[in-house]
Amino acid sequence: MQQSPNDTGLLYRAFALAIFIAPFILLPRISEFANLPQAAWLQITTFASLSLLLLSMARRKEEVRLRISPLLLPMVALLLWCFIGLIYAVNPYEVIKRLSHLLAAAAAFFLVPQLYHTTNKAKILLWAIVISGLGVALIGISQHLFDLSLIPQIAPPASTFANKNMAAHFVVLTIPAGMMLFLLERKRFTYLLPATVAIQTTFLAYARTRASWLALFISLALFILFVLAYHKKNSLLRISNRQKRGLVLGLVLAACLVGLNPKQVNFSGYTTVATQIADTQVYVKEPARQVRFALWLNTLAMARDHLVFGVGLGNFKSHYPLYHTAILKDASFSVGMQAVDSHNDILQALAELGLIGLGLFFWLTLKTLGSFISGIKECGEDQQIITACTAIGLIAFLLITLFSFPMACSMPPFVAALYLGLLANTSSQTKKVTFQSKKILGYGLITCTLFILTINFNYKELKADHSLSQFITLESEKKWSDAIIIGQKMVKEQPLRHQLITYLGRAYMNTGNLSQAENSFSLALKTSPADINTMANLGAVFTREGKNEAAEDILHKVIAIYPSHWGALNNLGNLWMKKGEFGQAKTSFAKAINFAPNNHLLWYNKGVATMKSGSEQEAMSDFKRVLALKPGWSEAQVMLNQLIQKQNLIRDNKESKEDG
Repeated sequence: MQQSPNDTGLLYRAFALAIFIAPFILLPRISEFANLPQAAWLQITTFASLSLLLLSMARRKEEVRLRISPLLLPMVALLLWCFIGLIYAVNPYEVIKRLSHLLAAAAAFFLVPQLYHTTNKAKILLWAIVISGLGVALIGISQHLFDLSLIPQIAPPASTFANKNMAAHFVVLTIPAGMMLFLLERKRFTYLLPATVAIQTTFLAYARTRASWLALFISLALFILFVLAYHKKNSLLRISNRQKRGLVLGLVLAACLVGLNPKQVNFSGYTTVATQIADTQVYVKEPARQVRFALWLNTLAMARDHLVFGVGLGNFKSHYPLYHTAILKDASFSVGMQAVDSHNDILQALAELGLIGLGLFFWLTLKTLGSFISGIKECGEDQQIITACTAIGLIAFLLITLFSFPMACSMPPFVAALYLGLLANTSSQTKKVTFQSKKILGYGLITCTLFILTINFNYKELKADHSLSQFITLESEKKWSDAIIIGQKMVKEQPLRHQLITYLGRAYMNTGNLSQAENSFSLALKTSPADINTMANLGAVFTREGKNEAAEDILHKVIAIYPSHWGALNNLGNLWMKKGEFGQAKTSFAKAINFAPNNHLLWYNKGVATMKSGSEQEAMSDFKRVLALKPGWSEAQVMLNQLIQKQNLIRDNKESKEDG
C-alpha cells in the first residue's frame, strides 16, 4: 500500500483504540447493559473520527484526495432504502435504532481506506481487533472455569456480551485478523499469535455455539487452502520453522484447554464437546422438531406477503405474531416469549427490506467479490494476504448470519465493515478521487450533524434504558406509584419505544388509572399492532371501563392470533361475567385453564362462573382445587364455605321434610 498524501496524524491510532475498547464497554445499571452501550460507543467514536478527518482535510484549502471504493455506491443505496422504510414501517423507532448503527458501520468502512492505507497502519487496526478478541475470550474462559461473576450475564459464559452466542460470534470474527498478523509478522509474535487463536478457540468450545463452530471450521479450512494455493507465488506464505513451532504450541494449548472442566483439574470437557457435536447431528436430522426451522419458514411467509418492499428495517418482531403458525407452528411462541429476530439475517432482510433491499445487498456482494478478485490477482504479497484473510472474515460473518442475528448486535457488523474497508484498500478498483476543500467541508459538517444526532439519540436511549431497569425493579416490588413516575420519564426520553409505553400502561392499570392505561396501550399498539399481550391488557382495561364491545372485539383478535393466550381467555370470561352470560364465562375460563392448569385465579374465576350458572357441586370442586394450589386463600375458602353451608341447609331442609 502506498503512502497517502493526506496526513491523518494520530487519528488512525485513536480509532483503533476505540475499536479495541468497544467490546469491554458495560453499564450494569441499565436493562440492555452490554449491547446498547457498546453500540453507542461505536457510533459516537466513529462519527467523531470521520468528522475530525474531514474537517482537518478541509482546513488545508486545497484539493483533497479520498480513496473511494466501488462498494460505497451499493452500500449507500442499501442504507437509503432502509431509510425509505420509515415511510411505511409501523415501528419507526426500530428503523432509526438499526439504521443509526448501520450508518456508523458504513462510516467505519469509509474511514479504513483513508486511515489505514499502508500495511503498517493496517496492522494497528488488526492488532486492536485481535487483542479485543483475546480479552473477550479470556474473560469468558474465566467465567466458565472459575465462575467469575463480576460481569452480569444472561447466558454464560458470555464474557462482556450478556449472551454467550454474541460473545462467540465476535470472537470467531476476530480470528481472521490473527491469521493476517501471523503471516505479516513473520519474525515477531510467532508464538503469541497461535496461542491467541488457541485461547479464542477454547472459548468457542466452552460457549458451545454451533454457528461459531461452523464459522471457525470454514475459516481455518479456507486459510489452509489459501496458504497451500499461493505459497509458491507469495514468499510471506512460506511458513518458517519458527512459525511451525508456534502453530504446534497453539494446537497443544488448545487441546489442553478445551478438555478442562469448571473447577476440576481433569479433561472430561472433551465429553461435553463430543456430546454437543452429536446433538448437532440430531438437530440436522430432525428439522421439523426444531424451533429455528419454524422461524425460518414463517419468516418466508412474512416475506411472501411483503415481497417487494418488506415490512421495514427492524420491524420483523412487530409482525411476527401474525405469522408464528403461518407454515410451521413455532413451539417457542408464548405469552412470555416471542421472537424478535428470525435467527437468519438473510431471510429477515428479505422480510424487512423486500426484494428491493435483497437486490441491493446482492449488488454489494457482487462488488465485494470483484474487489476480492482484483486484490488477490493484482496486489503485492502483503496486500494479497490482507485480501484473502478479510474475505475469510466476511465469509465467517455471512455464515453466522445464516443461523443467528449478528446484524442486531453491536460488534459483528462493525468487524465486518472494518474487513470490507481493508478489502477495499487492497483492491485496484478503489480509486483516489479529488474533491475541492469546500465540498469536503460540507461533508464534514454533515458528519458533525450526524455526530450530534447520534450523541442525542444514544443519550436518550441509555437514559430510558436506565429508567427501564428501575421500573422493572419497582414493578416486581409492586411499588406502582413510584413505577409510574419512572415510567413517565423513560417514555419521555423515547416516546416511540413500544416496550416502554407498554410497561407504563401496566403500571397505570394496576393503580386503577384506566384512562391513562388505555391511552398507553393504544399508543403502543400503533407501533406494534400484533402484540398479543398489549392487546390482552387493553381488552382488560376496556372491560373494567365498561366498554364491552371494544373489549370483546380486541380479545377475539388476540385469541385469533394466539388461541392459547390464557390471559385473553380469562379477560373474555370476565367480560361474559359482567354481561351475565355465566355459561359462556365458564367455557372461556375452562379454555384458559387448559393452557395454565396451575393458575389458582383461573380456577377461582371458573368456580364463580360455575356457581352462578347453577352447577354448585362442580363449583365446590373448583374452589377445592384453588385451595390445593394456594392453601389458606381466604376468598376461595369463603366461597367454598358458603357452598358447603348452602348444601348442608338444603340437606337439613330435605331431611326435616322427610321427618315431617
